[in-house]
Amino acid sequence: MRSRGATVLERLAVSDSPAMSIADVAGEIGHITVDDQGRICRCGNRGCLELTAGGGALHGADLYVGDGAALTLETNQQGGWFQRPTADARRSSLNTNDLRGKILRVTVQPDGSYTVPAGNLFTGNEEGGGKTRPEIYAMGFRNPFRITLDDNDVAYITDYSPDAQTPTVFRGPAGTGRTMVVREPANYGWPLCYQPDLPYYRWNFNTSTPLDSPPQTHECGNPTRGPENTSRWNTGLTYSPPITRSEVWYSYQDNNPANPLGTPCAAYYTTNPPGTCPQLFPELGTGGVGPHGAAKYDYDPDNPNPTKFPEYYDEAIFFGEFTRDYLREIRLDSNGDVFKINNLLNCGPAPPTPTRPFICDNPMDMMWGDDGSFYLLTYGDGFFAINPDAALVRFSYVKGLRAPIAVLGATPTDGMAPLTVQFSSEGSRDPDPADSIRFAWDFDGNGTTDSIDPNPSFTYTTNGVYTARLTVTDSSGKIAQANTTITVGNTSPSVQVTVPVEGGLFAFGDSIPFAVTVSDPQDGPIDCARVEVTFVLGHDSHGHAETTVNGCTGTLPTFAEDASHGGNVFGVISASYTDLGGPGGVPPLTTVDQVNILQKKQEVEFAVEQSGTNTAPTADVGGGLQRGSLGNGDWISLNGTYNLVNIDSLTFRTSGGSGAAGTGSVEVHLDAVDGPVLTTVTIAATASATTYVSQTFPIANPGGGHRLYLVFRPVAGGPTNNFFNLNWVEFGGQGGSAP
Repeated sequence: MRSRGATVLERLAVSDSPAMSIADVAGEIGHITVDDQGRICRCGNRGCLELTAGGGALHGADLYVGDGAALTLETNQQGGWFQRPTADARRSSLNTNDLRGKILRVTVQPDGSYTVPAGNLFTGNEEGGGKTRPEIYAMGFRNPFRITLDDNDVAYITDYSPDAQTPTVFRGPAGTGRTMVVREPANYGWPLCYQPDLPYYRWNFNTSTPLDSPPQTHECGNPTRGPENTSRWNTGLTYSPPITRSEVWYSYQDNNPANPLGTPCAAYYTTNPPGTCPQLFPELGTGGVGPHGAAKYDYDPDNPNPTKFPEYYDEAIFFGEFTRDYLREIRLDSNGDVFKINNLLNCGPAPPTPTRPFICDNPMDMMWGDDGSFYLLTYGDGFFAINPDAALVRFSYVKGLRAPIAVLGATPTDGMAPLTVQFSSEGSRDPDPADSIRFAWDFDGNGTTDSIDPNPSFTYTTNGVYTARLTVTDSSGKIAQANTTITVGNTSPSVQVTVPVEGGLFAFGDSIPFAVTVSDPQDGPIDCARVEVTFVLGHDSHGHAETTVNGCTGTLPTFAEDASHGGNVFGVISASYTDLGGPGGVPPLTTVDQVNILQKKQEVEFAVEQSGTNTAPTADVGGGLQRGSLGNGDWISLNGTYNLVNIDSLTFRTSGGSGAAGTGSVEVHLDAVDGPVLTTVTIAATASATTYVSQTFPIANPGGGHRLYLVFRPVAGGPTNNFFNLNWVEFGGQGGSAP
């Protein structure tokens, strides 16, 4: 559980009573407390817990606990210090006397206390004691978000990536996600090393330049010890154990078809000009980096379940990628190295399709059940809100006729009695051609069938919370079920963010005014002090909650350093209200409304949709990538939907080209590549391909929200191809920010 400034592991008991009350039976006995920096950032503080095969209950079982460091190396300063403590992961992940960024292994006792088993990474007595924690089994993780164990208590760890999408020469590799098979105590090196041969450079955080001349890397490849930990916040050993290699490591642009950077290696950042890296894992594709679970299957021939996974999958590691909406099957060779990575289950985001019949919409966690089935928890799209595509999915192996698919709809799902609900089975089907299905509805959760109609209605006359269940059965007797919750005696509140507008524009560091309208039929006049409004840093397909305030109107601060996150970074204004509940103890309901706001400055390298362009390192200030190879009809779609209220200009940051009258033009189209043209601008050539100029043009607000497409065209007297390089575009004007 989270407490202020710490993550606490305690023993709890769950009652079998219908009320499902939770009582702390261990009190303050034997809990593990791991400091965190939750008041600095409400993001990245993670934990995961697994029991070993030593026992089915806490008694006598070794317990593996993973805790994320949530701390990254940054260049910002505080108080004149060399590096502020909240941005120094050497004080946590690389600190042998700190539990953050570690995998912990303890043995829980009957009274809730714990002891430390033999064979962990440290005894606690190194160098006379006081510099190591004996609970540590493995260390050097950035965010070991998920742990699973196989039948031999081997741990499978997925470690989340930093946000840097490209390597920096004489600094370090691109942000790298990792999957580790932890067979014995080990040190995986973060924040100074990704692998023994993938080090960061020693860095001067005051000047944002290499600390040494010539630049020197941290000592990650020494077989006798890890790199030196010189952090003033380090309370542990100066030298941690030697660095262990992870089995899988990957980054954002490894297999980008337009410009593959390859699997991160030393060659692409330790020389200038940089070298190239091989594509070791092409099956992982390209995109965000969010490893969210790896689980090995142990086939049991004595398992009587007829739908258990077959022996073919024995020792296969199932791997989930949160940002890429997929599962992969990883096979290791006899040396424990990756032999092959295969596509798995043809799954993807909701809804399923005939060619992608299974759902793995943002895989969040996974495990193998004792029944030989594979269980997957999906987060779904969106964040800090109720996601309709979030699900707990069970995969079973079925020979012959397959089980049907159950899809349940209900309108409304809450209200006052008598409440008439229209149910729907639309979307339910059987994947086998010509097979038939039948329906059975249990509206009140008492186990009896209340209707066999495909789309019935039912009136609830008594207040309470009900679980409505649809059971779909095919001709062979195989079934599928779907549930929903119906609340009678309370109506969910209405919440609407009216300011800012969806798709409005801002810059990180601005203050954002907000206004929220809330109503609730049972609560009457709304107490605005109970309305919570949060600024969320949106990053690709996930978000980090930052500042939360209470009120129906106000402003939210944003932070300039958030712009450096990398990737598709935007803002979300998230407003929520929880009502007071209904009469007779009917529980309260919560409604969330969200508005996305977009950065005025758009780094076009992160565009998800484009045609004909490629990316290459830029020589412009700030580094990163630029778009090039711009020819007639090539296009880039800026990420998101834009509302240009209070916007009056658009700037293109370009280099190169030729032609006295211009080197090419850009048509800005609305909503489609061939949609209405908002404006057309002519780009002037610059002195060279490494000379960058900001070219600003007026732009008018077309009203409402629109997708924006930049379509490139030649101009008379200019080149017929490779018109210019485009590093970024930026909208000018107040936008949705406070004056």
